[in-house]
Order: sequence, then structure tokens, then C-alpha cells
Amino acid sequence: TGCEALTAHGASAFMAPESYVAAVDAWLPQVQTANPLTKPGLLVFSSEPLHALSLHRLLEDCGARVTAEDDPLGARGAVADLSTDRRPMDVLLEACWLGSTSRDVYPPEAAHRWFETNLRRTDVAGVVIHLPPADHKVGWDYPRLASLSQDAERPHLLLRSDLETAAGREDAARKSAEFIDQLSRLGASDRIAAS
Repeated sequence: TGCEALTAHGASAFMAPESYVAAVDAWLPQVQTANPLTKPGLLVFSSEPLHALSLHRLLEDCGARVTAEDDPLGARGAVADLSTDRRPMDVLLEACWLGSTSRDVYPPEAAHRWFETNLRRTDVAGVVIHLPPADHKVGWDYPRLASLSQDAERPHLLLRSDLETAAGREDAARKSAEFIDQLSRLGASDRIAAS
């Protein structure tokens, strides 16, 4: 599940590389057969850092599976190993420039490319864009995200709920359940299972 993947990825920031690889190698066989890939997959974009599992848990409790998150603590944070065939300072500068550990990625085109590439994955049936009321920055990018989702023929849901409040969680759960039910009725889960 997305919750499991986000937890496993998050552990990489706190464990020694050798211990982390051993732990993931031991854990993967248990989860690879436990969760069939039949639920609609979602690409999640949130203006809040995904340092908690609340959004993933809400979406997965509603019947979806988070397959990628545009977040430095999630799928966008997984980057390729650094090259050893170039000048180390050039490699480090490029890694820091393109692999920001915050919501902001510079140049913005690098963030746009990541979103567009992952939007077209076969295991992504829809997009959830979470812009809670406290957002005063990322929301300006919503028209572009909505347009890209439409161009890729991926339905999207805009959540403006504050997941820190009971009323916000209830509102988000209701809207998410309706959206995920719509994806399921469109045959998204059958398309994903066949891919």
C-alpha cells in the first residue's frame, strides 16, 4: 500500500544505508504478495509535506492505493545514485539543485517533468491534489496540475480540507470515497490489474 511504501521510504532518512537495505530486503517478500494491485492507483500532490500518513490512510481507507506522491518524503524523494564518472562538485550541485528536499524544486521545470512523467504511469488511474486552507503558495499551480491531469486523461480530485480537524477529515473522506468509486466504475481497477 501507499502507507507501507511511504513508511519504508521514510525510514531511509534515519537508518544507515547497509541496515536499511537489509531491512527492506527482508520486508519486501512479505508485502509483495499480500496486496494485490486491483484498487485504483492514485498520484498524490499535496502542498503540505507528507510527514504523516493521514492523507494516504484516508485515501486507502476509501478504496484506493497511492502509487506515487509528488513529495520529497515520498516517491519524488527516491533518486538515482550519484554519478561517479563526473567531477564530484558538479554532481553534488546538480543533485542539490534538482533533488530538493522541500516542496520547492528549482528550476520548476524539473518538478513539472516529474509530475508529468508519473501522471502517465499505467498504475495511475487518478490524481488527488491536496491544497488545505492554509496553503498560500502551491494553489497558484493548481490550474497547471488540473490541465496536465486532463491532458493525460486522468480524472483529478481537489481536496481543500484541513486533515487536522474532524470536520476536515470527514469532508475529505466523503469526497475521496465518491471520487474513488467513480474511478472504480470507470474500470480503472481492471485496467490497472491488466497492465
